[in-house]
Amino acid sequence: MSYGKTISIIVRGIVAISILLLSFALVGFFVQTKPEIEQSVDGRSVNSVVTIAVEPIPIQRQTIGYGLSEAAVHADIPAEVTSKVAFITPNSKAGRAVSKGELILELDSSDYEELLVQAEQAYQSAFSQQEILHVERTSAEARADLAQSDLKLAETEYARIESAFDRGAANQREVDIARQKVIASTSAAINAKEIADKYPSLEEQTSANVKSLKAAMNIAALNVQRCKVVSPIDGVLQQILVEVGEHVMNGVTIARVISSNEMEVAIRFPSYARSFIHIGDPVKIESAGYGNRIWNSRISRIAPEDQSETRTMLAFADLMQKPDEPQHLPAGLFVKAVVSDQSNHEPRIVIPRRSIREDKVMLVENGVLKTVPVDIEYSVIDKLGFAGLPDYDWAVLESDLPEGSRLVLVPSTHLRDGMQINPLEYSEGLKQ
Repeated sequence: MSYGKTISIIVRGIVAISILLLSFALVGFFVQTKPEIEQSVDGRSVNSVVTIAVEPIPIQRQTIGYGLSEAAVHADIPAEVTSKVAFITPNSKAGRAVSKGELILELDSSDYEELLVQAEQAYQSAFSQQEILHVERTSAEARADLAQSDLKLAETEYARIESAFDRGAANQREVDIARQKVIASTSAAINAKEIADKYPSLEEQTSANVKSLKAAMNIAALNVQRCKVVSPIDGVLQQILVEVGEHVMNGVTIARVISSNEMEVAIRFPSYARSFIHIGDPVKIESAGYGNRIWNSRISRIAPEDQSETRTMLAFADLMQKPDEPQHLPAGLFVKAVVSDQSNHEPRIVIPRRSIREDKVMLVENGVLKTVPVDIEYSVIDKLGFAGLPDYDWAVLESDLPEGSRLVLVPSTHLRDGMQINPLEYSEGLKQ
């Protein structure tokens, strides 16, 4: 047993020594065949970095705002009488085009038709009374004229008898009888004139009553007409808010019609932008959601007051469009608006926003890298195409950068001030 154990130990030792010798041989082979690292002559590595030339370009200040599109011409149709919905036309459905005056629905008009009959009867009665007063006035004025003529005859007769009495041709009794006739004629003339003078006032009163009853009749006729709800404009039916048999109150909105031919966009901009936005400035309106639809317009109105709660100002842009246009701006769409200031075209330093890191940029001057702090005055969201770059997000700097310097397009963390840099053009960087 001791002999077998010794043989096992010797075999294990030989295997272990063989493995060690093989390992040393492999290490030696790898060391002999390792690649040689080239050493730079000056002892420093040179990094190739994509850069662009820094130079001022003409630029317009852009301000971004958001808002909602609305139809400039729209109608919320209210019920003008209190009644029950009797009928809705079969074509009165959301999305259907309607013309001005076209019937949308009808309300129950039976009660208002009865009221119209009562108003017409009352008006006819008052009108007949007015005609009767006119006839009576004519007769009263004629009687007053006759009474006045009778008074003149009585006075003439009295004067004649009194003259005869003075000549002794008449007695006192005849004078008294003539005097009594004058008094009676005077009283009759006064009474007739009093009655005739009352008729102008009675006619004015009756005329006012006739006008009032005619107005009531017209209102009753209008109420019957108002039971037929029609579209007040040419447009598209947005919705009907009632159903057949439903009771509606006067003033409650029952339908809505909009016209998309003329749109109005109320845009909210930051308050500080008031000095940069003017009436007539071009504005690009974009759909804020999916679709990337664009409409071009101009600022048409600016509200004079700022909104203190939101620190925004309100401006309006109008847009004329045809119903069959493929790029149609719908009402109620949330949009993004970019307005360009037309009053300032001064050349400014414009750089891609991706070149800024922690409010600093990296410049290459004479092949040496250095970091320079910058202040951004405003941003521009547009494809400028400057230096052949496809960027949409640009920053306009308040101050200029050193002439002849080149801007590092994408500053990385391994770049440090003082490093030797091999500046590449953007087109050259795309090839590497």
